[in-house]
Amino acid sequence: MENHFIENEVKELFWDELHNFQLERATKIVELFINTFGDDAIKIIEEINVDWREPLKLYIKNTVTIIEKFKELYGDKVLELLKEFNPNDSLKRGENISANSGNTLDDFLKIFGTGGTIVRKSESEAFIRSSGCLVAQVARELDVENIMYCLHCYGDPYYAKGINPNISCKHNKTLMQGDDCCEYLITIEDK
Repeated sequence: MENHFIENEVKELFWDELHNFQLERATKIVELFINTFGDDAIKIIEEINVDWREPLKLYIKNTVTIIEKFKELYGDKVLELLKEFNPNDSLKRGENISANSGNTLDDFLKIFGTGGTIVRKSESEAFIRSSGCLVAQVARELDVENIMYCLHCYGDPYYAKGINPNISCKHNKTLMQGDDCCEYLITIEDK
């Protein structure tokens, strides 16, 4: 009975595979129109002002609704459970993409550093700053940064380790914790 609930109800709430399929399909359709109609297609899409954040909002709202209900019933233990769950989950996600990445800091930054500005970089260290985290923007709109920090930012060091075990990722600041930007210090150990 319990497994049946998880397989049916939770998957229906989050529909990962369906979401990924539809996102990929939407991207291909937009690319088709741009390739066929050129700049006119881009202008039309900009005029429509499609909000690509809606699927993210829906995910966050559904996830936070579940978490808040459990937090109401069981208190801060719920957030501690998330902090225990997130490292292993993030590590596994990192490991899933690590087969396609190299072992240098530059290879790592092609995956992890795309959402920010590299402020300084050496062979063994990179300092990244980002003020445009879409997840943080939506979380702030919904006033759920504390929960989304546990689900999103808290796993970054583990995600980094999953991609490359020689990499360390440390947050100096996060938008989710009320800072004006996210700052990461990425270091690679000597082999």
